[in-house]
Amino acid sequence: MNPDVAEIYSIKIYFISPFEMVESFLNKLIELEYEVYSLQESDKEKLLKILDNNTCNVVFICIHDTDDVVPWIQYLEKLKGLKGTTLRIGIFIRDKIAYNIKNLFLYDSIPVISESLMQSQPLKAFKLLLNTFEARGQRKHVRTKTIGKSEAYFNFKLENRNINVVGEIMDISSEAFSCKIEPGDQIYFLPGEYCNNVILLLRGVRIPVAVRIFGYSEQNPDIFVFKIHELQIKDNKFTYSRLRAEKRKKIFNYIIFCLRDDFKRQLDSLSS
Repeated sequence: MNPDVAEIYSIKIYFISPFEMVESFLNKLIELEYEVYSLQESDKEKLLKILDNNTCNVVFICIHDTDDVVPWIQYLEKLKGLKGTTLRIGIFIRDKIAYNIKNLFLYDSIPVISESLMQSQPLKAFKLLLNTFEARGQRKHVRTKTIGKSEAYFNFKLENRNINVVGEIMDISSEAFSCKIEPGDQIYFLPGEYCNNVILLLRGVRIPVAVRIFGYSEQNPDIFVFKIHELQIKDNKFTYSRLRAEKRKKIFNYIIFCLRDDFKRQLDSLSS
């Protein structure tokens, strides 16, 4: 796993001052593998600096009242003035706002999504909207750097011995993770092989999994990459499938925590 390449192909999605209904679906969008963030209107100027450091962004502005329109039009000009990033923009707008105001954005080729449009089948509407914006990019899974104590406990059964290895998880998605393995333990991690007894410890939550060893990072040979599996036994043979839903949910809860914490840190660092 090359972290730099993965970052190039990630698309970050920001909702500024989201409506209550929009806010309620953000976690679900992350579980659908969209990298989603939300922020208050008071942080919109800080977002400009964050966007300029990203390769590709999607920004949704949520307009609540007619009095907010002019300030948001001025903000749109700042967004369009960013040169170091690829940027797509959409507008969520309350139904009470006059139709001719909505046309101001449509004339500027900015998609406008009305409040009522999202109410009948909101999740389906979100997915169609984000697909239209090509908001997932070329990276299939949301990946986050870990925060706090995040470890993987490997148990290898070799002949009559049990070998236990602990590694520090560096980043994780719902399908894979990278882990720092001490040089003296690396002899047990053979690319292409499986380890059937692994515990992921993410903020105190224990998640038993099986993993396939992909190999090590080109940038740092102490960092190994693992594909996450569910171990099953059929006809006295090991088979490996996608992780069960309840375990994936625990990983996503951790990913959501990390994304929000990291974004908060970014905003706080720009407070001055």
